[in-house]
Amino acid sequence: MKKKILFLVIFAFLMCGCKKEPMLVFQGQRLEDDLVELYQINENQKVYSMYTEIKYNDHGKEIDLKEALENNKITIDDIISKMTLHDKASDGGSLWYQYETKDNNLANMNFILMKCDSNEGNGNNKNIYIGDDEKLTYYCAN
Repeated sequence: MKKKILFLVIFAFLMCGCKKEPMLVFQGQRLEDDLVELYQINENQKVYSMYTEIKYNDHGKEIDLKEALENNKITIDDIISKMTLHDKASDGGSLWYQYETKDNNLANMNFILMKCDSNEGNGNNKNIYIGDDEKLTYYCAN
């Protein structure tokens, strides 16, 4: 009898539709023609966004993505690991990653991340761009 009750409790827990909160929460204004600098990784690499604010869900407490990156609560590679490689640019090595909410609990919306790695002849851009518009692909060549 105890095994049946334990089984029912576990089954109910698994089937309850419990959904984990997204790690990244896009908030603030979506900019049409500008980007906001979110974080400077090093002297040659910055993270830019089409959204004025992106939060990181740190065990139920939302903090700015900048703070999460600064304190190593998450890395760009952690984010990329939950995304799908969509395309490679012919500029020396830039990569276009795509995320859809149906894939996992990374974010509260679909988005694109461009990890630029263009060679010197194509601008030598090493920045990272986050947003939801394919025009982000053009930033790596500039």
